[in-house]
Amino acid sequence: MNKFKLIGLNILLLISQIDALSPSISTNLTDKNDDSEIMKLMMYPWATFGEKELSLIKLGNITTSIAILSDTKIITGSYNGTLTIWTLNPIDKTYSFIELQGHTGIITSIAITQNGQIITGSSDHTGRVWTKNPENQTYSSIELKGHTNLISSIATYPNGKIVTGSWDHTARIWTHNPKNNTYNSIELKGHSGEISTVVIKPNGIIVTGSWDHTARVWTRNPNSDTYSSTELRGHSGMITTISILPNRQVVTGSSDRTARIWTVNLNNKKYSSYVLAGHKGGITSITTSPSSEIITASLDGTARVWKLHNTNLQDIYEHSNEEHFLEKCTFIELRGHTGPVISVILSSNRKIITGSLDNTARVWTMNPDNGKYSPYELRGHLGRIISMTISPNNQIITSSADNTIRAWNQDPSYGTYSSILLTK
Repeated sequence: MNKFKLIGLNILLLISQIDALSPSISTNLTDKNDDSEIMKLMMYPWATFGEKELSLIKLGNITTSIAILSDTKIITGSYNGTLTIWTLNPIDKTYSFIELQGHTGIITSIAITQNGQIITGSSDHTGRVWTKNPENQTYSSIELKGHTNLISSIATYPNGKIVTGSWDHTARIWTHNPKNNTYNSIELKGHSGEISTVVIKPNGIIVTGSWDHTARVWTRNPNSDTYSSTELRGHSGMITTISILPNRQVVTGSSDRTARIWTVNLNNKKYSSYVLAGHKGGITSITTSPSSEIITASLDGTARVWKLHNTNLQDIYEHSNEEHFLEKCTFIELRGHTGPVISVILSSNRKIITGSLDNTARVWTMNPDNGKYSPYELRGHLGRIISMTISPNNQIITSSADNTIRAWNQDPSYGTYSSILLTK
């Protein structure tokens, strides 16, 4: 058997072992309060393989990342480096697709710019900017070269600038050069570990999270193309996820089983953090609501909706590197999954959607009379949920280790959900 097939079979075996283990993980977590190693296995199964092996992995159409291009167009990236654009017909529940080739490694992340360009990141160390040709409906791509390891996260500015985070410990800001149709980049150095996530605040400030247990807030130096950062220390495990509150405060989630709300003074680089503790497993995903609720998902098989009653934390700027446990904070725990919850998203109509390694997603609806949440289970996948997203019209898209994608729509008359099965 050649090396190519052997590595592919090894990864498939690893994923099947993870799937078999998944339901018991949430009930067999240790008391060490850091789930870094198990989170790397669950969230990045390819992380156990070296760069040379990564370049050879081909696992068919298993989808690793999803983005929404429009109400009827879904973008997916796969293990074999293929980018697929799906066009849905919601009336007769049919679909068509086109495949775009260019990457030679796993597509790990996808973002969409305001003008409809598709940005992809890959384990082949490159990004690509895909642009549609209006004359013949084909796509061409420009390669983003500079990183020396896997690109893990992508964020975009309204003006088309791109920010990528990488396992090479750096982030890069990419700007299009129209003279030669290439992209120039500025490197952001400071982290001592793999960058796991990148977000851009509404005011344009970049925030990165890393396996080095820190987040960094990056600001451009006056009259310069260089950037400096404020390092946020406090977590005792790798940072896995970042979200931004409406008041622009940063919220981080970590393998140390806590979330933190950060107040930062960029003028003197002082900061304080408020700790949200209680999960019995590492935090895998965070989202925030327009009313400043924080929703966390965890390896412990639950999600939590945190309601903050004292979000005005601006009075603690002078206390550098000080942490507080919120005294006026309540939470509602969302229980029902039988495996780790690896993703949480919020719909425009305030429904919470969770995806789990138990092969299901759940849609949680709050009863305004008592504040409690009731779940609707989205059942149909035969493998663990890998990624999820939601469209502007609240269509839920899930991808699974069963090699399929499902587009879920709610029947407004009955409140039930049905799905269109997308497969090749």
